[in-house]
Amino acid sequence: MKTKNLLKLSLIISIFGIFLILFLANNLEPNFSDISNITQKELDNYVKIKGEIIDTQEIFLNDSEYLELFTIKDGSGSIEGVFRKRMSLQTNQQVEILGKVSDYKGAIQIEASKIKIIS
Repeated sequence: MKTKNLLKLSLIISIFGIFLILFLANNLEPNFSDISNITQKELDNYVKIKGEIIDTQEIFLNDSEYLELFTIKDGSGSIEGVFRKRMSLQTNQQVEILGKVSDYKGAIQIEASKIKIIS
């Protein structure tokens, strides 16, 4: 009888742990970073930045693929980025961006996974 109860308890704890990991993976984000602090050391890490869009370009690759290239600046510097969904960003928009730091042709950029327009 005790073995059966121990098995049930183990199963419940395991299921709870899996749901906790899924919840945390979807809800934890890094703190805001200054653009000037994003260096080669940050490659392949996720960062969160806030700033103003100063340049944007939309590129249609085909019917199902789309790129939005942008440059964002904050009080410390600027960085280029790419978003693989249509967002119709405009210059002078204030945004929050969550993305992965990557290297493209020797330049550091942000591969955005989330963009939130503030104003």
